[in-house]
Amino acid sequence: MNLLEKLQFGFTYSTSAGTTAAWIWAILITLVFFFGFGMVWGKLWNKSWSLTDSGMRVTLVAVASILAGYATLNLANVQKFDQWLENERAQLVRSVTSSGKFNRDVFVDAWEIISANSDQKGLTHPDEGGEELRLNEKTDASHLASASASEASAVLRKKAPFIWGVPFSPMLPEVAAASTIEAVGLPDSEYPAIVLANNDWTRTAATIQANHSLEAFRKIVGPEIESLRMGCTGLIGLLAALLIFFIPSIALGEIQVNPKA
Repeated sequence: MNLLEKLQFGFTYSTSAGTTAAWIWAILITLVFFFGFGMVWGKLWNKSWSLTDSGMRVTLVAVASILAGYATLNLANVQKFDQWLENERAQLVRSVTSSGKFNRDVFVDAWEIISANSDQKGLTHPDEGGEELRLNEKTDASHLASASASEASAVLRKKAPFIWGVPFSPMLPEVAAASTIEAVGLPDSEYPAIVLANNDWTRTAATIQANHSLEAFRKIVGPEIESLRMGCTGLIGLLAALLIFFIPSIALGEIQVNPKA
């Protein structure tokens, strides 16, 4: 992932996958930084301290507070990345395989390919209202599974998390088809088989494609998630240290200029 992809993914993941608890922590840390460091901490060093005396001072504390809150949001979310990914996997597979449009598109594509080389006598073309497809042999089933894997790839790349700027790495349709034939396991003796748009080969191939794509996503993003965790931890510490030392220096400086402060 390049820098732009990392920034896009980090922002979108944190804002999209954020739990209520993560947002509460983020808001809490923002308030602690702004009021705790910006006001209370300054008062401890100078009883006349006022955060609003300087626009630059307010801006610095506000920016530091917002950054600390955003880093906290990231930190809270990356801790639950694995759980989030499993939830995303289940939702993604369900959204694809339960889609009537997806099943219909695969069915039509498969019909065109299979009917060119395999007898569909007695069955009606889908464009004319037909709802059945004959799989005369495993090769036909492989074509159906390949069409499903290919269509699933096109659908998945338009869905989260793949639209978040992370490289999309789908399985080759023919590879997914081979895995599908093995997973469905229909013996040669049971061909020909008549199937509807919603069938085992279409569902299985789409599921295999989604699982493979998400595993590829995990391998790409996993190291970046760890880097994000370490970076956010370091950023919060750096911002806290900045305000811990910056505010007393300004507060004490004002006392030297105005000893009555």
